[in-house]
Amino acid sequence: MTIKTSNSSVSPGNIRFLSAVHPPLASGSYTVKGTQQINNLEQGGVDPYISNQSFFVTAPQFTIDPSSIHSVYPPKGQTGNYYKQMPFIVFNRFALP
Repeated sequence: MTIKTSNSSVSPGNIRFLSAVHPPLASGSYTVKGTQQINNLEQGGVDPYISNQSFFVTAPQFTIDPSSIHSVYPPKGQTGNYYKQMPFIVFNRFALP
């Protein structure tokens, strides 16, 4: 899987549509594998260099950091007849669901 990221910003008054936003790595065990082969050496072929590096990612689960929430509906502490309304959360970061 190849993940491409873009750090380019959008100037005020413009909008950019993204076809996909890939989330960061989920919790779990991962392995990065790398291979390097050098060809066309005068002294002949060289065995390829192969390396594996395992790592583990831990991340919070089943919680939402309150600082990542921009707004909610219905508003916190509000009373009313909301049974026909769909509740929602607006996040500060576009990559959150």
